[in-house]
Amino acid sequence: MNELRASIDIGSNTTLLLAGIVKNGKLENELLNLSTVTSLGAKLDQTKKFQNESMDATFEALKNYLSECEKLGIHKNDILITATEASRVATNAPEFFAKIFQELGLKVEVISGEKEAELTTKGVLSDLKTKDLYSIIMDIGGASTELIHYGHQENKILESYSFKVGAVRYYDWMAENNVTTKCSLLGLDRISHFRKNKIIAVAGTMTALAAVYLNLKEFDEQKINGMKLTISHLRMLSLAISKTTEEEMVKHYPYLGKRAKTLYAGSLVAILFAEHADVEEFEISTRGLRYGTLIHGIN
Repeated sequence: MNELRASIDIGSNTTLLLAGIVKNGKLENELLNLSTVTSLGAKLDQTKKFQNESMDATFEALKNYLSECEKLGIHKNDILITATEASRVATNAPEFFAKIFQELGLKVEVISGEKEAELTTKGVLSDLKTKDLYSIIMDIGGASTELIHYGHQENKILESYSFKVGAVRYYDWMAENNVTTKCSLLGLDRISHFRKNKIIAVAGTMTALAAVYLNLKEFDEQKINGMKLTISHLRMLSLAISKTTEEEMVKHYPYLGKRAKTLYAGSLVAILFAEHADVEEFEISTRGLRYGTLIHGIN
């Protein structure tokens, strides 16, 4: 039986939409894949609240996504919406999501770090071909980074951990000149549990860095998905980005949009985790939470 549905991932930096036809537990046909930088996690550590500008941007993105889904014949009840770390922290998240339900009829599910790891893994596995006994998956978001140890023989997650640092949070720490202090509180020694010379990297920061590394003028999932990026190449790329203004980045890579603001910070987060996990190479995956949610549902 074919099922036409959509998933929306309300992250700390971006709000993502994926719509498609699911058949027998597989994504048979991808119909729509949209991304909007809404920066919902901006200034979260200082205020513990969503900023009005970010809420407005997220609301407009959801309103637009609902319209696009309706054009495809997808009922709002068949739009599965997850919200992650920023929504777990923000004290005004319940009020904001109540407004979304009242005005748009869309129900937002704030999921735990464990559920996020589970659904992200399911998304990655939906397109992963490997003979390895286990995989380490890294998901750099706006406010958190998940590390997932998945055993292929056991067919389950063996361990996962959510570190409270992401591209937006790190950017804010840099602006406060407070990176060293904040990082000292993250428990980075735990990263050693996830040591492997290759990590599968998902989510917007790493896919954007991969696109810039390939010097793509337009974002192309087919070229990015499965590509390899060594830690030495990432360090060189990070240095180059640090010497380039936000305006220049957007001019050369228009698809970055507002993400250009936090991309350098995101690259430093990736390098931080790579150094603690002895990573030599990243394998980039364009699949993740929204794919796992679309194919398997939230519960």
